[in-house]
Amino acid sequence: MSDAFEVFEALKIIAKSPLAIGGLVVSVIISLMIGIWVFRPVDRAAKDREHPTQFTIIDFFCLFFIIQLAMAIIHWQLGLGAGAQMTFVYLLDSFACFACGALWMKSVQFMSRAGIQKPWHRVLFLAVIIPGTLITVMTAPALLSFRLEIMAITPTNEDHLNLPATLAILAALPPILYLLAMSTRKIVAAAKPPPLVRSSVEMAKQSKAGAG
Repeated sequence: MSDAFEVFEALKIIAKSPLAIGGLVVSVIISLMIGIWVFRPVDRAAKDREHPTQFTIIDFFCLFFIIQLAMAIIHWQLGLGAGAQMTFVYLLDSFACFACGALWMKSVQFMSRAGIQKPWHRVLFLAVIIPGTLITVMTAPALLSFRLEIMAITPTNEDHLNLPATLAILAALPPILYLLAMSTRKIVAAAKPPPLVRSSVEMAKQSKAGAG
């Protein structure tokens, strides 16, 4: 109960500050733009190539990993301690399972239609790029809206000691996002071309073989 009360009190403090609300809105917009930037190549390739959707056993292992990762974060943040509200935690677990399942389903569809068929490329996209991007873009708004605003309202020695760690995390986010975006582009570039392109290439090879 105490953890939920502390979160509620922090939200009330943030709601009183237009600066915090504005910063949160801007952070969310920037996070959405970053997500589009990272995943846009897969979306374009899926529309251009239109391969059939295929599910593999590796995809299901990735689904299990994503759900376990989300539940681990929930229990780590809210499920520890004697005052943990486990009913609320279990509700979040159910929502995480549904959200992760829906995200996984759409991701496999787009990934398959884009021609991404190599097993380790599918693992990299499903288990690393997608959760890594989501966690990274969610970290910045949380740090900016909670940490900096609370430090400005109720500064403490502990907050000042945590400031270097906060700045270090924020500084590490752009390189991580750039690496994830470049990995996405390399995966798309290495995927199978559209069926019509493959047919044209095969016909050209057959023509050359026949002419030879």
